[in-house]
Amino acid sequence: MTDPRNDGDLHIREKYSDLAREVLNRQRVRLSGRPLSVLKTDAFNEAHKRSPIEDYAETAHVQLVENDEAVIAAARTNYPDLKIVLGDIRALPFSDQAFDVILDLSTIDHVPDPPRAIREYARCLRPGGALCLVSWVHLGRATQQRPSAYGGMQYFFDCVALRSFLAEHFWIEDGRILTPGLTGPYGGHDLTNVDVHAYLCRR
Repeated sequence: MTDPRNDGDLHIREKYSDLAREVLNRQRVRLSGRPLSVLKTDAFNEAHKRSPIEDYAETAHVQLVENDEAVIAAARTNYPDLKIVLGDIRALPFSDQAFDVILDLSTIDHVPDPPRAIREYARCLRPGGALCLVSWVHLGRATQQRPSAYGGMQYFFDCVALRSFLAEHFWIEDGRILTPGLTGPYGGHDLTNVDVHAYLCRR
């Protein structure tokens, strides 16, 4: 995995946004510029006025799925033209092969059973489609969980198991470490041996 540990001054959510743009631009070139069908798997950033996909809304068919009605309401206030659907990433309310790109920017690490979500991503991506998946992981090869600072639970998946789940359904083109291993407070807990990993995958 590529390890950009010397750019720690770049905010982690900016890294998410940069990744999303990279994947969207690559897929646009791959598909000869035709409009992309894009799914983003939550509306958290949009609810906080920092959407990484707003620049693509006019040139791509963009949809979001979100399981929290309050987050949906806030996101729609900030971005009234975005199409947001109430749903769960473990049972996506979309047809097979519906999307060219799926962007999971740290959504999957808020559900306890990532294989279900990964299977749904594989079902909903077209052949040749691109998945960008970002997740907090535990480097000690033991999944852990903590209350999230944003509500609900935050899961730190066994990093080897998560990559194996992905490899069952996708070709992993690139893996990246977005932040160094952390030691210190997070959501009221002290953490060790965790990182944020990003995977750029192809169906």
